[in-house]
Amino acid sequence: ISDFHLSVGVSHWQVNRFATVQPGTPVKVIPPIVEAATKQDKVSGSYVYAGAAMKGLDDTLNGWSEAGKPGILFVATGGWGEPSEEQKERIYNLGGQYCGNLNPSELRNLISDCQYLLGAKTYPETFCAVAAIAETCGTVPILYSPHGRTGLDEAVITPVFYSRNEWIANIREPNNPVLAQNRFAAAKIARLWEKVL
Repeated sequence: ISDFHLSVGVSHWQVNRFATVQPGTPVKVIPPIVEAATKQDKVSGSYVYAGAAMKGLDDTLNGWSEAGKPGILFVATGGWGEPSEEQKERIYNLGGQYCGNLNPSELRNLISDCQYLLGAKTYPETFCAVAAIAETCGTVPILYSPHGRTGLDEAVITPVFYSRNEWIANIREPNNPVLAQNRFAAAKIARLWEKVL
């Protein structure tokens, strides 16, 4: 939302990078509401790439291969950005499984089933709701950002990797902490909007 009275963005990174603000216009950061996934038993050794293929699937598959394919890899899209037939074939050739273009509830359930959320975020994220969802249910994000700090850093508490080598080492032997909290619950975000409106 941007007008002469107030500009609102989903992360400080977005506001600083993209917002067109009139001189003297106040800026407010209000992250999106993140519906928590149910914390449930995890499939041992399971990793999931959940997102549009053009936002880093190829680099994620490269990292997965270089790390020695240390577990089970599931790939899903959430309403758009499906993998090409060549990418699907590569997923299967690496021993992975393409789960399809899932609705939000199905995608949350898949993320919740897995131990780790895997991704090379080659597309600079203004915020990464999928990573925030993962943290709500104890699925550990293992994310690489070749662009340095982006809105992704504001979506998660779990450290984001800026070194590809460190990211691959963490795929091979994950050592990030397991969290299970929702910092973006509807009630909390609604209160932020109430203050603005």
